[in-house]
Amino acid sequence: MGEIEIYNRNSRIPTFLIFLAITVSSYNIDIGFSLKPYMIVITLLTILRFSNLRFYRLTSFETLMFVFYIYYCSTGLLAKYPEYSIRLIMGIIIVLVSYIIFKDTLSRISVQNIEKVILYVGIIFNVISLLLYIIGIYKLGFHLTGNQIQSYGVVIDRNEPRLIGTFSDPNIFSVCNFIFFYYYLTHLKVKWSKLGLFLATTTILLTLSRGAILAILFGILIFFISSKLKTKIKLVIIGLLFIIGTLQFANYFLGINVLDMITSRFESSASDNGSGRLDLWEHGMILFESNPFFGIGLFNFRPYNMSEFGSSLYMHNTFLEVLTESGVIGITLYLSMFILLFISLYKGRLKDSNMTYLFLTLCSMTVLFTSLSMIINEVFFLFVALSWRYLLEAKSNYNK
Repeated sequence: MGEIEIYNRNSRIPTFLIFLAITVSSYNIDIGFSLKPYMIVITLLTILRFSNLRFYRLTSFETLMFVFYIYYCSTGLLAKYPEYSIRLIMGIIIVLVSYIIFKDTLSRISVQNIEKVILYVGIIFNVISLLLYIIGIYKLGFHLTGNQIQSYGVVIDRNEPRLIGTFSDPNIFSVCNFIFFYYYLTHLKVKWSKLGLFLATTTILLTLSRGAILAILFGILIFFISSKLKTKIKLVIIGLLFIIGTLQFANYFLGINVLDMITSRFESSASDNGSGRLDLWEHGMILFESNPFFGIGLFNFRPYNMSEFGSSLYMHNTFLEVLTESGVIGITLYLSMFILLFISLYKGRLKDSNMTYLFLTLCSMTVLFTSLSMIINEVFFLFVALSWRYLLEAKSNYNK
């Protein structure tokens, strides 16, 4: 992997800026494409460090990641809608370059300082998101009816106020928050972690996201099963207190019965086909059958969906989207990358318990990816870079 070279404490600032910028990605500038805050930070870091950038040998999961995205881009050569493919190719180039800068930045700071950044950025992110949610509800005059009405940090979705915070989608918000949630959950002895966990629990519940809640429950179940009895008891007590606290907060200050809303959303799953996702997945499988080996071409599902089925929606399933657009070859590469990352983090957490939150985050991300399109989202690439940094630290300590 390479050797670690830790710089002075000021190296914490670039890491802090990257994490903070990614949590406010929805606040972007349209210049033909969405210029996001993290892109500005990455550009500045690249300019400042151009002559001093460090490149590390790729791990097995990184190699598969790069091979997959190169292959994925090549499927656009024969795509029916090349203009769509070109747009995503540009996006892939941006996130892969960003990934290299993420690695360089994280390699200049100790793991202990990275965790301090996660601790503080997570609290800032969740506090701002909660405030934006409350302001949005007040601006709407507590008239929480309608569909796809957005106000600050809330979106009214089929008469339900869903928290989006600093993002534009409650599910993407949850994916980003998984990193913070599981860090707090597995580091409860660290000062401010209990506050962070309460805030993260509150905001995730307020998204009313069925996928996010199921993903969190899956991750917590894995953590619960693998924990000692004392930790299990503490987990149950803290979990109940935080959930009750969240429900009381929402009911007292906002007049919102979160429990009823969540229950209603799960009960409606059968009647609304998972918000129409089952129909989209069926469309994807029909398109996959037309070209099973190489797929229909990257980022071509949406135009195909419009022309063949009269729907302008995305797939809302990352794995099915990869299968449909890049075929059996693409999904094999993509799943292999995930499997190797899972194995690396699972082995890593056995040697270093501090890595547990990364393994649990990946578990929840994988679950939510089955109901969300996240092929090139910057949150996932930052997470992979973060995983690489911990694995690099573990290998360095092992070789000492």
